[in-house]
Amino acid sequence: SIKWQKNLFRTAMVMLIALIAVFGADQLDNVVSLVGSFCLVPLSFIYPSSMHLKLIANTRWVRFKDSVLIAIGVVAMVYVTFISVVTWGTSDPPIDVCL
Repeated sequence: SIKWQKNLFRTAMVMLIALIAVFGADQLDNVVSLVGSFCLVPLSFIYPSSMHLKLIANTRWVRFKDSVLIAIGVVAMVYVTFISVVTWGTSDPPIDVCL
């Protein structure tokens, strides 16, 4: 039934998160960086601009500004994800890549 499928899914998710926590404890900074790139960058740039674009933007100039913010958010998300993956396993900050 549906109830057992939900419980099985929840159990699998808890086991996956527990495995990530156990085996990724020494790489916590990289995990936090990936979570930030996938969740926080869209939350701060893409989602508000896209909602404003759909709900409120009336003029061409406002729609253009919202579109630019969405594009900046997508570029930032891709770049931060790339930096997180490239620096995985190293403790040195990528100063030369960021500047």
